[in-house]
Amino acid sequence: MLTQQLLRFEIDGTGSNVNRWEDIFGQLPKEFTREQAQQLLKANGVSTPLRNVIYKWRLLGCIETLEVDENKKALRFKKVK
Repeated sequence: MLTQQLLRFEIDGTGSNVNRWEDIFGQLPKEFTREQAQQLLKANGVSTPLRNVIYKWRLLGCIETLEVDENKKALRFKKVK
């Protein structure tokens, strides 16, 4: 419930109080890379850093990490919802 309240009161969204980047999320394939997500954000004029978007998607339970690099940076993701 707290997560939903925090997301609801952020000002610069796409109109959805549940998932601010819902349109971009929908355009991604079932499994996607960090680069694919970054390209879609840029193409849609989103200035929010990718790490923030990934964090929110994880927090909402929309994605899970499939692959990380040696520095524990997530590289590939899978949609859960």
